[in-house]
Amino acid sequence: MTSPEDSWSYTYEYDADDKACGDLIFDLRFFFQPLPAESRVRVTALDPSAPVDLTAWCRSTGHKLIDWHHPYYLIEKRANKPT
Repeated sequence: MTSPEDSWSYTYEYDADDKACGDLIFDLRFFFQPLPAESRVRVTALDPSAPVDLTAWCRSTGHKLIDWHHPYYLIEKRANKPT
């Protein structure tokens, strides 16, 4: 049986395991920082609060939460701001 996330297109993967909000968000910030703009990342986050935490993080950072099916989240890094 295939899951919706099996059809996602992404270049990077980040496994947060069972990290909770603070550690998850802190680590994701540093993971995303060097990535090219508009990179897609499949995040695996087992913590039950991950849907709320990742939605809020994407909204506050400008990254786009493309799709999710807990524990998998497809996030696109925001485009670079024009200078």
